[in-house]
Amino acid sequence: MGFAGSAIKFLLGDDVFISYSRADGAVYAAGLASELARRGFSCRFDQWASKPGATVPPAPLRALSRSALLVLVSTTAADTSGQVESEIRHFLPCGRNIVPIDLDGTIRIGGGGR
Repeated sequence: MGFAGSAIKFLLGDDVFISYSRADGAVYAAGLASELARRGFSCRFDQWASKPGATVPPAPLRALSRSALLVLVSTTAADTSGQVESEIRHFLPCGRNIVPIDLDGTIRIGGGGR
């Protein structure tokens, strides 16, 4: 990506921010991010830029605020993840779409209590 592409991405943000739990959604999320990138979408996928931790660092939250779409990879561990909850709560006021992918039936069986 050239300077112009980097500047546009900085101003407008990524097409997709992928939220997931590394405990049980990392393989799927990595494959999704790779496929979306292959198709020309700019993706924010934390394994490409950050380390796991107790809180979501400020840089990913800024990127999340500028992202066009939040994809939530819903799993049992994501349902109890403070980091995933933080990302969802941070994105909700943006008024943009959240697309859940119910990887293990967590949403259908009454999880996803956010």
